[in-house]
Amino acid sequence: MRMIAAGLLMLVLNPALGADSASGSWKSTLEPLSAGGWTFISDGPAENPSAVYASSHNVQHNGNVVTAWMRWEYSRAQAEVYPLHYQSAVTHEELDCDARAYRRAAVFYYRQNNLQEKELSLTALDDDTNWKPAIPGTEADAMLNWGCATVTVHHKDDKTGSAKSAAKDAKSSAPDDAPSSAPAPGLDLHTAR
Repeated sequence: MRMIAAGLLMLVLNPALGADSASGSWKSTLEPLSAGGWTFISDGPAENPSAVYASSHNVQHNGNVVTAWMRWEYSRAQAEVYPLHYQSAVTHEELDCDARAYRRAAVFYYRQNNLQEKELSLTALDDDTNWKPAIPGTEADAMLNWGCATVTVHHKDDKTGSAKSAAKDAKSSAPDDAPSSAPAPGLDLHTAR
């Protein structure tokens, strides 16, 4: 009896302890949806437990920009798109590997987890078309780490004139003249990582 009382007292004094176990049990209800090529890439913030997945299907490369599908699962209903309440969403993201920035091209909302009960699709986004920097340690950073893992740049060696390939360096900023739409279909399309 004392052990139960002590445990309850710990939860009252530190509710975050219970959130971790509730968050873990919530994630066990998520389905991998492997037919869509979904791979877990990140947990969301503790104050809003969530999980982010990336799809290896239909990833496109256009120079230093990778376009890919992301799946967002939430432990509780989200309401930032009034009056919609959703627990699952799929976004089509453009990832600038040089600038470590991203922007959203489309969003598809689902009322339930695991992409169940489609609610609304937004493909003409006004506020998400600007490049946003990916803050280290966030979901956006995880998207860029995943999407840019295979991107390389070709440099011309000044001394020999030969081309060589090097991993992307993340020191530049998002280009002002970056395309406003997703890369053209068929550009370096692949379905597996």
